[in-house]
Amino acid sequence: MKKENLIRIVVALLLAPGSDSAVWAIGRGAGTSAQMQSAMPGPAHKQLAKRAGEYTTVTKFTAQPGATPVDSTGTAKISMILDGRFLLEEDAGIY
Repeated sequence: MKKENLIRIVVALLLAPGSDSAVWAIGRGAGTSAQMQSAMPGPAHKQLAKRAGEYTTVTKFTAQPGATPVDSTGTAKISMILDGRFLLEEDAGIY
């Protein structure tokens, strides 16, 4: 999935009609300070951010039981997006 498509999906979900999300309230300029605080990235987001970086990947694929696995190499770029609220993984390689 292309990065642009993923971002569109995430934004569409955040802005969905009837959403009670604090992010939606902040985007509209409404909300209390408690809502605004709850929309900020927290300790779980900091844990996810530790995984950000660039990696070399190895995938093993077995076409059928008992067959020799085929190795495929690639790269993965992991980054935090939308002010640290989401972790995005972009993979490339020959599969």
